[in-house]
Amino acid sequence: MRALSSILELYEEGYRGFLLDQFGVLHDGVTPYPGAVDAVRSLAEAGASLVLVSNSSQRAMNVWKRLEPMGFLPSYFVGVITSGELANEAFATRGEGVGPLAGHKDVSRVIHFTWAERGKISLDGLNLECTTEAAEAEIVLASGVDAMGTRDGPPTPRSLDELKEIARNCAERDLPIVIANPDYVTVAGAQDGKPLAEMPGAFMKVYESCGKKDRILCMGKPGTFMFERGVATLQAHNDALTLENIVMVGDSLHHDITGAKSANVHSVWVLNGIHADDISQKGAEATVAAEGVALPEFTLSEFR
Repeated sequence: MRALSSILELYEEGYRGFLLDQFGVLHDGVTPYPGAVDAVRSLAEAGASLVLVSNSSQRAMNVWKRLEPMGFLPSYFVGVITSGELANEAFATRGEGVGPLAGHKDVSRVIHFTWAERGKISLDGLNLECTTEAAEAEIVLASGVDAMGTRDGPPTPRSLDELKEIARNCAERDLPIVIANPDYVTVAGAQDGKPLAEMPGAFMKVYESCGKKDRILCMGKPGTFMFERGVATLQAHNDALTLENIVMVGDSLHHDITGAKSANVHSVWVLNGIHADDISQKGAEATVAAEGVALPEFTLSEFR
C-alpha cells in the first residue's frame, strides 16, 4: 500500500477515471469531510471523469437530495450508480434476459424491509404487493433496517432484531432475498462521535447463518456487476479510459477494496471511514490482515 497525501497525485500520475464511494469517503452521512468537496471539484475541473458508485438503497436520482446541499454538484460527475437503482432495475425487468431475477417472472408478493427514519423506498411501477407474512411472500427485498413495507400506507416501524427474525423465517422457507444495500455498517455522523449504523447487509448474514447463501441476490458492491457498470459509464464518457487508468476510492475493505480487486480495478482505501477505530488501535496493515482481504494499491488518511 502506498500512502497518498492527495487524490490529485493519482491524476498527476495518469489516472483519469475515478469510481467514488459516498458514505465514509465524501461525507459521514451528515456532513462532508473536510477537503472532500474541493477534491471532487478539482478532479472534475482538471478533466477527470467521476462516477459515484454507492451501496445506497435509494434510486440514483435521489442521491442529490443529500449530496447537492453539501456542495457536491451533479455537474462534477458523469454518472451515478446505486445498489438501489440496480435492485429497482432487476425487479422492473424480472423474467427477462439473463438479469439477476430472470428466473422470477411471476413473483409479486414481497416482504420489504425498508426505512422509516430515512424515508420509504418506493416500489411504484414494479407490480409488487407488500406482505408482512413469510407464508404469503414469494421474495424478500432488503432496502432498510427499521421498517416493513405494507400493502397500503406508510411503512410500519420495526426493530432490526424483529426484522432479522422475519428474515430467518423467510430463509427457512427458502425465499430468495434481494439485498438493495449490501453494506453491513455505515458512518452516520461519525465526525460528531456517533457510532456506526447497521445496514441491510445484516440480512445477508442471517441468510448465511441459515445455510442459504445461494438464495442471496446482492445488488451492489462487492459484486462485480456494479464495478462493470461503473467502468462502462466512465468509458462511455471517455473512450480512452482503460482499467489501467481507472481507480476505485472507498472506505470498506470488504465492499470497495475487495470488490475492486475482483473487477481488476485499482483501489484507494480511505482510512477515516468505517475502519477508523480499528486502524487507530492496530494500524492499517493489521486491519487488512484481520479482515483477510488483499491489500489495496493506495491509501488516503482522508479523501482530499
